[in-house]
Amino acid sequence: MLVNRVMSMNELTSKVGMRIKVLRKEKGYTQEQLAFEANMHPAQIGHIERGVQSPTIDTLEKIIKALNLSIQEFFNFDELKFSNENALNLFLNSLSQDEINDISTILIILKKWKSKKN
Repeated sequence: MLVNRVMSMNELTSKVGMRIKVLRKEKGYTQEQLAFEANMHPAQIGHIERGVQSPTIDTLEKIIKALNLSIQEFFNFDELKFSNENALNLFLNSLSQDEINDISTILIILKKWKSKKN
């Protein structure tokens, strides 16, 4: 039996934010540059990318236009499924050094925890 999984608003907010961050970095924009192009405050871009704030439809439209994308291109989340090496590299390249350090620390802790269980 197939069950359709409904995405929660928190998950959607997080995915939209991650998508914006990935596409922004792919275009070579800083948050400030994207904010300028979208006529927004840079802090708002940061809040949206981190999933702290959900963008309104108007705000999302401004961001999509500033990234020079169609709505269909923006909502193509397939590359965020990490089904191939390019998608994983795109995700890793979207992370800040602090985020990479945090993930490395978590992986080290998990590895130690797993070795203790065996």
